[in-house]
Amino acid sequence: MLYRRHRQSAFTLTELMFGVGILLLIIAVAYPNFTRARANSQKNTCIENLRSIDAAKQQWAIDLKKTSTATPLARDLVGPALYLKKAPTCPAAGAYIINRVDKKPTCSIAGHTL
Repeated sequence: MLYRRHRQSAFTLTELMFGVGILLLIIAVAYPNFTRARANSQKNTCIENLRSIDAAKQQWAIDLKKTSTATPLARDLVGPALYLKKAPTCPAAGAYIINRVDKKPTCSIAGHTL
């Protein structure tokens, strides 16, 4: 009786290393684009939050007949029955400064401006 050896198919070490190398190359190309897209998305969200704060501030000034030099506090704008239901937060962990009615609100992160 003859015994045949059945060779099981498997990947060689060279093939595995080549596959891993291709995956690392794809990740190296995609990662900078991913981080840039995430930062851009955070910036756009922050700018939208600043627009909301500015609109709430302007509405507050109109409703209460405040002058352009008046400065609202966060408690004047944020609340269930006020102009903003909840306080907006910067997705990049910046802090918002409301400023006077005649000045745009600002964020502590550079580039996050109206």
